[in-house]
Amino acid sequence: MMELIRKFWNILVKRERVRVLLTLLILLFSSLMQMLGVGSILPLIAVIAKPEVIESNHWLQNLYTFIGFTSVNEFLFFLGLCSLGILLLSNAFLALNQWVTLRLAGAVQRRLEFSLLEGYLHAPYVAHLQRSSAELKRNVLEEAQQFSGIATLGLQLIASSFLIICITGLFLVVNPVLSIILSLFIGSGYALVYFVVQRHLGRIGRERLEANLQRYKMVDEGLGGLKELRLLQRTSWTLKRYTSAMNTLWETRASQSILGTLPKHFIEVLSFGGMLIVVLYLLASQEDIRNTIPLISLFAFGAYRILPAMQGAYNSAMSLRFYAPVLLTIESELSKIKQAGSIDGEMTGDKKTLSFRQVIELRNVSFSFTQDRGYALQNISLTIPCRSFIGFAGETGAGKSTLVNLILGLLNPDKGEIRIDGIQLSGEVGKRWQRILGYVPQDIYLADDTIEHNIAFGLPPSKIDDGAVREAARLAQIQHFIEQQLPDGYQTIVGDRGVRLSGGERQRLGIARALYHRPEVLVLDEATSMLDGETEAKIFSAIQSIAKEVTLIVIAHRLNTIKHADTIYLLDKGVVTASGTFSELLADNDQFRKMAQGFEREGSNKTNS
Repeated sequence: MMELIRKFWNILVKRERVRVLLTLLILLFSSLMQMLGVGSILPLIAVIAKPEVIESNHWLQNLYTFIGFTSVNEFLFFLGLCSLGILLLSNAFLALNQWVTLRLAGAVQRRLEFSLLEGYLHAPYVAHLQRSSAELKRNVLEEAQQFSGIATLGLQLIASSFLIICITGLFLVVNPVLSIILSLFIGSGYALVYFVVQRHLGRIGRERLEANLQRYKMVDEGLGGLKELRLLQRTSWTLKRYTSAMNTLWETRASQSILGTLPKHFIEVLSFGGMLIVVLYLLASQEDIRNTIPLISLFAFGAYRILPAMQGAYNSAMSLRFYAPVLLTIESELSKIKQAGSIDGEMTGDKKTLSFRQVIELRNVSFSFTQDRGYALQNISLTIPCRSFIGFAGETGAGKSTLVNLILGLLNPDKGEIRIDGIQLSGEVGKRWQRILGYVPQDIYLADDTIEHNIAFGLPPSKIDDGAVREAARLAQIQHFIEQQLPDGYQTIVGDRGVRLSGGERQRLGIARALYHRPEVLVLDEATSMLDGETEAKIFSAIQSIAKEVTLIVIAHRLNTIKHADTIYLLDKGVVTASGTFSELLADNDQFRKMAQGFEREGSNKTNS
């Protein structure tokens, strides 16, 4: 438990730690007020049961004389009002405790969700190639909330512990022997159950965490691969795995809930037995039964306060043990984010771009995704002159997209270096470099938003340039479709991932997005693979019309897209095996010639079909 508390404290930021300490002070004061509320019953009941106690008790006599009461009834009325006032004040502090605790938990949750999402968005790109997006979504959308629940549980445990300590301390002052007997009699029941089931709680807590991850994965898989699953008629297997994960999730939660309430009824029996012990003990030790009534009332009212606190402390301790894996997960995620830093974060203040006037150079660049897989690219050396048209060709898996990701600054070389006009591409230079890039992937992501917002992707509405949107659409050969065929024009909603558009329309929107900022370097990663030959030719004609201002880098899906490239680099198994113009490679390289013949047959088959 102490280790969990340490981890919890380390996750909090400075202002949250200050709020926790202030909350603890309020909790302590509230517990003291409740102790006073319980203690105020003793003089009230004592005077009711035996009025002459006013004369025999030094404190009551001084109070009676100091205020100047003239009758016992007046004094009783005063004591009753004091007891009621303390009780109301202690309950007000209980409400304040709940409000402060919930506010703190909400603040922690909001901060954690933002920190996790910010960290994931700014994490090195290679990290996203090695992790499941479902896991990241789970951490942001659910486990951060569970952590805020841990904060609430922890404060509830401390509040209950404070109250138990305060009231037990009052009991010890009034009657030490009886207090010790009752504490051992009742407290041992909770302690025994907790130590028996805590390991089981830790195990099912880990099962809950894994089952929750599987639940997110199955939703991602089912909705992301809906078309394929429907056509293959395999939705039942996804549903079966989701159901299994959901059953595990709810079984673990049910087990935790049952274990949390398990000792309640047993402790109620112990408590009843404990009160009988109190009554019998006091009756046996006091000759006058009137002397026992105040003590019985004190212990009864104290038990009324302390038993819910003991059950609350037990429940909180059990829940903390159950959700301990969440704490470990959040700590691990924040640690990874801190170690990675914000190297891929945005430069919000400095708006300078990198001046590109001469050449991009790759010098003996090697890259590996993981140490045990070997190099995906090895000893790559090439140059890309400013305002040139460069093509990358090769079979699937040759390393073309990885090479482009290195040029884009999304990945960092393990060996060698990349230089832009002689300046090494890394750190702040990389961020400035990315501001002059336009990138079109093969698989275009479209948000469930308007055409306009998808072209000016990531910008707030107030900063969108309508003229630039229309010019980008024109260059991407999609302006006529938007303005003539869509009823709402640029305000048309495209649906989730652009589901209401055809594949070719989605790709043209992706190209328009890349052209919106008028980039100096435009990278097409097999970005025209879903377009027909005529539309592809129009787009390249439009791009070539601004080619004097743009450096064009194209990963070829069909070799005719790089026919007019100044230089084509042929890759095979992560190595550049040849380079030259299209005609040079066609004449001198057997591999390139075979690829060209294959693409020609593919194009012929498409034309015939």
